[in-house]
Amino acid sequence: MKNPKTRIDVLYCYENPPVPRVPVLPGFLPGTVGSIVSPGGSGKSMIALQMAHCIAGETNLLGIGTPAGGQVVYLSAEDGRDILHERLHAIGQTIPPATRELVAERLIIEDLTGYQPDLLDAHWCQAIERLMEDKRLIILDPLRSFHLGDENDSKAMNILITTLRTMAARTGCAAMFLHHSNKGLAVQ
Repeated sequence: MKNPKTRIDVLYCYENPPVPRVPVLPGFLPGTVGSIVSPGGSGKSMIALQMAHCIAGETNLLGIGTPAGGQVVYLSAEDGRDILHERLHAIGQTIPPATRELVAERLIIEDLTGYQPDLLDAHWCQAIERLMEDKRLIILDPLRSFHLGDENDSKAMNILITTLRTMAARTGCAAMFLHHSNKGLAVQ
């Protein structure tokens, strides 16, 4: 397989330094996929919203440093408008008015609780990938609500994650998904 789009020029890499990439968050690079995995009700959505505020507002809200700013998309397919309002109000009380304005310009939050988004469907993939264009981060909350596949089917889940990775690589937008782990497996 000799494809100029996929072939790595080894000699070029030896002779030329790589272009520096600015992490979206510490250890989380643009165009990659990351996750927050824990039992339901443990605060994944709140921490993800706070991460979104860190990036959109270029603020050290979480004490992890001030990340390079940019636009963030948060797709909520589990928590509706009222819950999102409560969380946003609580976060808003912790940041200065100027930061609130910047976040309001850069943070897009969509309540998808009335829909069944499906990353295994081409139309949904295209719509979500369009949202990712020119964005720093997209958050899918939770991953289970973004597909109709069987989570015990490793082939279907591989296709799902590969699709998300491909979309992130094509757009340069980091993608983060939230995922519920089994409460019975949680470390006490």
